[in-house]
Amino acid sequence: SEALIPALWLHPMAQPLTVLWVPLVFGFVFISAGMVLAGLQAKWRAAAGEWWLREFALMLIYCAALPLAISALEGTHP
Repeated sequence: SEALIPALWLHPMAQPLTVLWVPLVFGFVFISAGMVLAGLQAKWRAAAGEWWLREFALMLIYCAALPLAISALEGTHP
């Protein structure tokens, strides 16, 4: 209950979508940064072709899933 523990940032019961959006966006940013860094590492070790065939496709699927997750949170489906 918010009466026992005061809300520090926002009131989760009044703004539940914001509480869901923030971790979704931060998680997307961190995972995307890891995928990009893996691509850079593959380039440095001369394995960029393998990365483009395997990891880049996964990155595209992951980036395509973000709008679907956002539309599901908003309640609008494509």
